[in-house]
Amino acid sequence: MPSIPLIVDEWVIHDLRGDNLEGRQMETFQFLTRVEAKCDHLVLLHRSPWMRKAYKLMKEVNPRLRLFSRFLRNTFLLNSSKCKIVGTNEIAPLPPELRSVVPSDDLYLIELHTVVPKSTIVTTDVKLVEALSNLPNVTVRLRDEFLKNYM
Repeated sequence: MPSIPLIVDEWVIHDLRGDNLEGRQMETFQFLTRVEAKCDHLVLLHRSPWMRKAYKLMKEVNPRLRLFSRFLRNTFLLNSSKCKIVGTNEIAPLPPELRSVVPSDDLYLIELHTVVPKSTIVTTDVKLVEALSNLPNVTVRLRDEFLKNYM
């Protein structure tokens, strides 16, 4: 089975930090271990809000958060077979009709999708899913629905 490129928004970092509902921290850690085991990979944008939050997570002193951040760094961010980091110079401008339906905070997700068109966007943003659901060739899933089927 071919590797699935996954574009995940910032819920991963918020979950690992413990910002979201109880139980999501371990569920997200298990998701990442599953991505590793299935030979799938993450697609991330260099210098994005996601990356800034990931690097901030790496500065945490809490031992549990250090464990999660080391796993994220070593398994994904430093491993080109598990993580494609797209440079901002690789991003082409989005057509105005696409730009108009995507919330500005989420533009980077669809920009990544244009670089890796067979990717799946996984988000917690219901409005984003609704905005992208009618676009051809864009696969977008809500976090909980996706994890239920992926795990």
